[in-house]
Amino acid sequence: YIKVGGQLLWLQDPDTDTALSALAEQLEIKFAQGIIVDADPNLRATLRIEHPATITVLQYNLHAINNKIPYNTLFMMAGSVDSSQPGNPQWENTTLFSSRESTWAETGTLLTETIEFNTEAGDTLGPLPMAVALERDAPFSQSSQQKQRVVVVADSDFLNNSYIGAGANLLLAQNIIRSE
Repeated sequence: YIKVGGQLLWLQDPDTDTALSALAEQLEIKFAQGIIVDADPNLRATLRIEHPATITVLQYNLHAINNKIPYNTLFMMAGSVDSSQPGNPQWENTTLFSSRESTWAETGTLLTETIEFNTEAGDTLGPLPMAVALERDAPFSQSSQQKQRVVVVADSDFLNNSYIGAGANLLLAQNIIRSE
C-alpha cells in the first residue's frame, strides 16, 4: 500500500507493541520508550491540568498541517516518535511538534505521588518529537504535484471523544486529514 503511493495516518500509543514493526523499519521511524510527562507545575496550574502526563503543545513547526493552529493542543499519555535517521532520501521528514523543554519520557510508573526524572532508569529529557510527517512525490503519479503523506503521532487519545474538544485538537485532526 505504501509502496504504491497510499496515504497513512498512524496513531501509536506509547509502550505498546505493534505488528507494524516492518513498516516502521521501512519508513525509518522509531518509537521511544516511556510516557511523556511535564514537570512545569505553573503551566499545569494555569491550564488547570492535574496529571503530569497531560502534555500541552504550544509551538508547532512550519508545515501545512500546523497552518492556522492558533492555540494549544492537549495530549494525554503521549509518547515520542522520531524519523530523523538519515538513509531514506526519498522521504522528506518533518517533526510537526514536540514536547516542551520541561518534559521527559518517564519509563517508570506514573502511579506514585512524585514523579522524578531519572536517567539511570532510562528516562529521556525533552523536548521530544511527538508527531512527524513523511512526504514524497507519489509513486506512479502522472503529476509531480501529487504527494504521498504518512503522518505518525505517538498518541491516539487526542482524537477520542474525551479530548477532541480540548484546545485545538479538533483543528489539528482536521488539518492532518485534509491538508494539502
